[in-house]
Amino acid sequence: MYKARNENGTIVVYSEQQMKHKFNRFQLNDGSDVNLFYTSTQEVLEENGFFDVVVPTLMAGERLGDIYFDEGQQIFAYPIEEIPIPPAKTAEELQQESLTSETEKYIQRTQDGENAYAKISAEFRLAKLSGGISEEAHAVIESTLIPVRNEVLAGQWISGLRELESIGSGIIGIDLYTRLLNQFNDYIAANYND
Repeated sequence: MYKARNENGTIVVYSEQQMKHKFNRFQLNDGSDVNLFYTSTQEVLEENGFFDVVVPTLMAGERLGDIYFDEGQQIFAYPIEEIPIPPAKTAEELQQESLTSETEKYIQRTQDGENAYAKISAEFRLAKLSGGISEEAHAVIESTLIPVRNEVLAGQWISGLRELESIGSGIIGIDLYTRLLNQFNDYIAANYND
């Protein structure tokens, strides 16, 4: 059984265990102290502002409202409220949401493609400047990867993967091919899951 009282304008609800813990010793309204206050009679509890809390049984689609004091019955009670059901979306609204979501994915994939291409271009340039690859090798790799680049910059990572697979490792080398293949597969697994 729960008890509640109005404490400075706020209704505070106490379980039986909380009553035992918090109100073992209590100063009554008349100024006297009482030990084991929680065991007091209903009359003494009510004289000191503690009234029963009545919790109604809820049905599907219902929830408890804010607790209040029922003056007539001298109890704290909860009103039952219906849980509002949001209105169904129209076919046009659902279609617009779907289009917006897909557009946002393409924008993100395009931005990710720009970032990935900028990173690999910077790596190629640094490798060329440091002598890691020749100017001719750099030009061959860049021109070979143009179809892959075009797809990725358009946010088409799956098509870009197909282009990479059709190029193979012969011209760009197995290490670069494997690294790009893994990058594509990881990106597609993380971003094409629906």
